[in-house]
Amino acid sequence: MRKMTKMLLCTMVFTMVFGVPAFAGSWELKSIRGWRYLQDDGSYAANGWSFINGVYYCFDEEGYMFAGEATPDGYFVGLDGAWLPGQAPADLSAGTYHAVQDVSYSNMWVPGLDDYQVSESLHSGEGLDLVLTAGSTSNSFRYLLDSGTGTLTKTAVGRYTAENAEDSEYTDYWVKSVSVSNDYIFVGTFGEGDGAWCDTIMYKK
Repeated sequence: MRKMTKMLLCTMVFTMVFGVPAFAGSWELKSIRGWRYLQDDGSYAANGWSFINGVYYCFDEEGYMFAGEATPDGYFVGLDGAWLPGQAPADLSAGTYHAVQDVSYSNMWVPGLDDYQVSESLHSGEGLDLVLTAGSTSNSFRYLLDSGTGTLTKTAVGRYTAENAEDSEYTDYWVKSVSVSNDYIFVGTFGEGDGAWCDTIMYKK
């Protein structure tokens, strides 16, 4: 009961401090940077938190939603951008972690449209393993993503080329962000090939 009361109090404080109610509007996906929220007054939600349809979301100065990472003020949001109550910054530890979810934003060439098209895809993350060695820190992480096996393995600092097992083409991948909370590890990667994409993977600690 005490834990529930504490959580309700935390939520009320969060509402009073960060809540900017939004009752109408629409979500837009026009970039691999992710989603923006167009408010009913014609402006985009930006520079902080907004309360949209009963959920807290955080947006950067250009109006892009934070997703699968820590926000600038130290809170954490899931891959769908929703605030994750009870999460706080934490240290990393060695081990093998299994992904619980994976979301990708891609900007790929569509032959029939003769143009690039932005899309979102959500996966279970099954088969994506994160291997951490002792002494690893979020500032030194770089990974080689093997698209054939779906394994994300720690390597030295740098940018890497991985072979695509399906068509034997090579694709560049590199890490753009690592966020660690008490329950989760979020790894954001970026790739270029026949188009470009951002991929964020959520691991359960």
